[in-house]
Amino acid sequence: AGIEPGSEDRLSVAYSHRNDELGRLADSANGYLEAASRYNSELVRSGKTMQAILDSLDEGVITATRDGVISGANVAAETMFGYDEDQAVGVRLSDLIVGNGDATIEKLLESTPSAKTGVGIELTGKRIDGREFPIELSVTSIDLFDGLRSLWTIRDNSERAQAEQGRLALEEQLRQSQKMEAIGTLAGGIAHDFNNMLGGIIGFAELAAEEAPKNSAIGGYLENVLSVSGQAVQLVKQILTFSRYQEEEKYVVELTRIIDECSSLIRQTIPSNIELVTEYRGASFTILANDTTMHQVIVNLYANAASAIGKHSGKIKLVLDYFDGIPPEDADQDSMARAVVDDQRRYVRMRLHDSGGGIPADILHRIFEPFFTTKDQGSGTGMGLAVVHSIIQNHSGWIEVDSADDGTTFTVYLPFVDEVPSFDDGESTVVLAESTGGERILAVDDDDMIADLLLRVLTRQGYEVVIAKNGEEAIRAYRAEADTFDLVITDQTMPGMNGDELVVEIFSIRADQPVILCTGYSNIITEEYALSMGIRRYLLKPVAIRELCKSVRSVLDENVVRDSDLT
Repeated sequence: AGIEPGSEDRLSVAYSHRNDELGRLADSANGYLEAASRYNSELVRSGKTMQAILDSLDEGVITATRDGVISGANVAAETMFGYDEDQAVGVRLSDLIVGNGDATIEKLLESTPSAKTGVGIELTGKRIDGREFPIELSVTSIDLFDGLRSLWTIRDNSERAQAEQGRLALEEQLRQSQKMEAIGTLAGGIAHDFNNMLGGIIGFAELAAEEAPKNSAIGGYLENVLSVSGQAVQLVKQILTFSRYQEEEKYVVELTRIIDECSSLIRQTIPSNIELVTEYRGASFTILANDTTMHQVIVNLYANAASAIGKHSGKIKLVLDYFDGIPPEDADQDSMARAVVDDQRRYVRMRLHDSGGGIPADILHRIFEPFFTTKDQGSGTGMGLAVVHSIIQNHSGWIEVDSADDGTTFTVYLPFVDEVPSFDDGESTVVLAESTGGERILAVDDDDMIADLLLRVLTRQGYEVVIAKNGEEAIRAYRAEADTFDLVITDQTMPGMNGDELVVEIFSIRADQPVILCTGYSNIITEEYALSMGIRRYLLKPVAIRELCKSVRSVLDENVVRDSDLT
């Protein structure tokens, strides 16, 4: 206790005792009481100052008794755990902090007599409403006048945990991107050789099939070879589409027409117990796309939905409508696609829902990975959804998936184009001269099997064929007899000199030389660039014999027409 100077609580003595021993004792007592009052005032001010300092901290600070009961907390701690002012006092630490392994509240309290029990201990906090969140704490013992206590400094690690999760997610995206890039590079690297092998298999099988007796067992075997080879060709095309080495020309198409065609096709291949429903909520759904690639998207989505339903009865419903807005930040578009959709615009939205059992949550994030499949070995390649994902990205769109126990919905967004689609009437504008054969052709390919196939096929058509195994050999042969060659057919990827480099050399000798360029993949030279160079035809391997012969005859006849026009 204490008194203020001049307070009525001061001890008083009679006037007669003011200067004697009793008076001096009263004065001394009053001086002590005044000093005690000043000390108490300073202590209160110091306590308020200390509390103000603690309340200014971002970290929570809690003091607790030796048996774990909270005796004080700053504002940050109260806010962190959801308590009002002084509401946390009297609460047990174990109600606020969830122990973990060796770092239990009891063990930490037992060791508080040491200077610093623990620094940077990561545990879990529990708010007053029961919600848990990550915390990091340090425990120190403090020796106060009323007994030994523990001082708990606590940091809310929610933001750091979220940042760490974001970092891990970015690392996973980077790994996924690198994996995609590696697979794409691999696809382009093997495409040339693989397509050469397929070209040889298909070409010689077609030659053999022509010579096989009709309705013979050999003819049937060869048909099987050609059928399987055709499937292999489609798989390579899917890989190349996924890796973006194969770009298709885009034009304005009506999506409902493609959907109707795909629905009719898929109806013939899925069980009759699966109902197909289409619903178009609009008059026109024109997009800038390619018929072939859009067929791939829709057929793959239909096939995936049918596979999800399996042998059970079910329904696949496709709904087409519009979406006006901006792609979400996490839309799976590449940077080039996002660059053209920054502003709000209209999209054609295609939602395909199946009544299957849904996709397990633990694999949902992997369904667009190439070669990932949950089907039995031999039942699928795992390329279908990867191809769909890649095609949609290449069309400046994005795809979303939502799955539950009652089925899965794939939603595709593609930019709406307010234009009338154009259709090819199939009529050629070039008047072809009579196909007589007998022209001289320089065929260039470094693959012995393909070179032999070209020789056999073109010779059978009546052409005189000169074979060169590489660019240097072709240039030597061409320089010697440039005026005698009616056509040059060259591979693109060859050792020493690529096809486009060979063409430049040939055009430097004879600018009007007709050339057909064949390639197994198109990341080096596109069809548009090839035609701009003056190349007459651009063929993707493997080239069927019928297509090769038709292209050769077409180019030769076009050249006859050009020569006649000049004269």
